[in-house]
Amino acid sequence: MKSFRSKVVCIGALVGLLQLAGCASFEFAKPAPAQQQPLTLKVSGEELSGWTDLPIGVYRIPQSHVIISGHQKGQGAGLLFGLIGVAVAHAANASSGADAVKSAEEQLRIKLTGQIETSIQRIVSSEPFFSLAFHG
Repeated sequence: MKSFRSKVVCIGALVGLLQLAGCASFEFAKPAPAQQQPLTLKVSGEELSGWTDLPIGVYRIPQSHVIISGHQKGQGAGLLFGLIGVAVAHAANASSGADAVKSAEEQLRIKLTGQIETSIQRIVSSEPFFSLAFHG
């Protein structure tokens, strides 16, 4: 039994050393190749998806790029009840976010697409970025 145990420990140590040797390879530490083609930037005016692009419980002001967060409570309790619990926690927290900014919602209807396009055009036209293509 002792001989078997020592063999298992020895094999485990050997496997561990082989894994560490693989991690120490400098093959993966090579610098990235130089960029040959011009880069393309595209600014999208699409709305963010509330289920895939935003955290649970945030409130997105309609027709705006402003997102209200930091007010969420009870996220852990929602997780205890699975997908339905998460959906209920999200709805409750988004509702409290909407209530928090109800009086200022009109002032927070901000679209940033035009400002971003202008900023990118200015940056791309500067010297270091002359090879970038921009499609607004």
